[in-house]
Amino acid sequence: SIMKPVNIYGKYDNFNLQTSTLVPSLVRKVAEATDSVEVWGDGSAGRDIIHARDVARAAIFLTENKITEPLNIGNGKCVTVKELIETLIKVSGKDLTIEHDLTKPKGDSFRVADITKLKGHGFESSVSLEDGLRETLNWFITNNPYEGRHDPFLKADYTNLIGELTK
Repeated sequence: SIMKPVNIYGKYDNFNLQTSTLVPSLVRKVAEATDSVEVWGDGSAGRDIIHARDVARAAIFLTENKITEPLNIGNGKCVTVKELIETLIKVSGKDLTIEHDLTKPKGDSFRVADITKLKGHGFESSVSLEDGLRETLNWFITNNPYEGRHDPFLKADYTNLIGELTK
């Protein structure tokens, strides 16, 4: 099976603010915020996001059903950055204000996958946005998401990895 997933998020994600994707960066910002949280752009950009558990379920589904055509894996719904940050603040229980940094790019207006073929095979995602964000935020807060982790985007990690491989 050939899968093209949209923006994936969940436990064990890359929460490095320099190299992470949208959801884990917002999770970290909310977790570490005390009064306000900064968001790039005006919040209008929209993305199709999917929880890692649903991506794993999709992989199993496609394999078990011997589906071999390439498929987009996503929710097929546009979630704006504003909706994401508001939902994260809600599930955090914090009283945070949102500060939009309009000097930063907002990104493409929207990127949503066409999942018509996926739905045609009978697959539906099961993790709601609120539940997935709550789980990811709680995992981030209760674990050390940096200790012992390899970040493939940082040069220092390449140096450490190469050193480990050549021992």
